[in-house]
Amino acid sequence: MSRIEMAVEKERPVDDAQAEALLERLDLREMRPEPAYFTLLALIMWIATTWYNTTSAMFPLALGIETLALTASNYLQQFLSGCQPSIPRRVRRSKRPTSLPLSVST
Repeated sequence: MSRIEMAVEKERPVDDAQAEALLERLDLREMRPEPAYFTLLALIMWIATTWYNTTSAMFPLALGIETLALTASNYLQQFLSGCQPSIPRRVRRSKRPTSLPLSVST
């Protein structure tokens, strides 16, 4: 059980105001290493692809246009999903088995 789940279990918010106050006190902005690593790789590939497919004079303009398109798509996705960026949402993780059987019989 994570630190956030333990705090929520301990305090058990009764209404929405208490739940929002609890979420504000908990730090839900933890950086996960695996998604951060692959996001960094994707951004490096994106910049390299733009570098090799544009001239050096057009590179800043192309990078700016692509950055605006990426930012606009993020806001569009948040708008269409109804998620407000200022309110973090808590996602429940599914329970995984802690151990696997040593042998499988057929």
